[in-house]
Amino acid sequence: MSRTDIAYAILEVLDLDSITASRDVVTQTCATYRAHPKLSFVDCYLASQAAQVSATPLFTFDHVLINQLLGVQFVAVVGNKLNT
Repeated sequence: MSRTDIAYAILEVLDLDSITASRDVVTQTCATYRAHPKLSFVDCYLASQAAQVSATPLFTFDHVLINQLLGVQFVAVVGNKLNT
């Protein structure tokens, strides 16, 4: 399946009455997932959820995610401390 097909299928599932999820977050996740083929769906969801609740910048160790999206910042571990 293509990323577009996967995103479409997820949006179709979201329309089921038995599914409870933030439509805004999942819609943004699907758009990001289609636009950034190097990112996993989970990474796209994490970034969309962070943006939805104004939890930005999103701190991560994931270099691929950092290089693909705005509002994502690397966290370095130096000794026992996190540096942002």
